[in-house]
Amino acid sequence: MYLCSALQLTSIPSGHSVRVHSLDGIDLLLRRRLMDLGIREGTKISITRRGLWGGPIIIEYKGQFIGIRQREARLLEVVGS
Repeated sequence: MYLCSALQLTSIPSGHSVRVHSLDGIDLLLRRRLMDLGIREGTKISITRRGLWGGPIIIEYKGQFIGIRQREARLLEVVGS
C-alpha cells in the first residue's frame, strides 16, 4: 500500500502496519527510548490509535503500546510493510 517512498507516521491511518524507515529526525531521547524498546529502522509497527485534536499516536510493537506526540510522529519516517 505505502510502498513508493517514506511517509510521516502522522499520515498513516489507525489499523495499518508499517516499517520504520528513519529515526534520524526525532529527538535524541525519544530515539534512544524507542531503540531501548527494540524499535529501529526496519522494525514493523502497527498504528493502533490516533489521538483526537492533536493527541498522541499510539503504536504497538511486540505487545507494547507506545504513545508518540504528534510533533515527533511527523518526524518519524515509515514505509509500507
